[in-house]
Amino acid sequence: VSRMARWTFHYGLSLESPVVFAYYAISFIIRGDFAAGALNGWIALSLLEEFSNRKAKARTIFLVWYYVLPWSRHIRDSERPLIAGYHFATDCGDTRMSFFCIFGKLIADLISGRPLRQIDDVC
Repeated sequence: VSRMARWTFHYGLSLESPVVFAYYAISFIIRGDFAAGALNGWIALSLLEEFSNRKAKARTIFLVWYYVLPWSRHIRDSERPLIAGYHFATDCGDTRMSFFCIFGKLIADLISGRPLRQIDDVC
């Protein structure tokens, strides 16, 4: 992860830069630096506006909203972005990432205490 980040800093941004920053944010979360993780997560999300890589968009949304931002924001804040990631992944044919995004949304529903009947109605 740090090698990818060094290459981004050295050579500049690429289509995969949002994903790189998302993984970089996860590395901060693993080390317990939640503020730096959230900052890098927001950087990853802001880089999505620079590029039109829909596959990387879904992956970045999943990584940031499932692994990074729930440590600094309420888990219910990640439901809408994960649904958007699901749609981005489905639109570009990435079934694996669409599954991960919808799985993350269901986990967020369960963790936030949403009643099972409501979750079942949505599914």
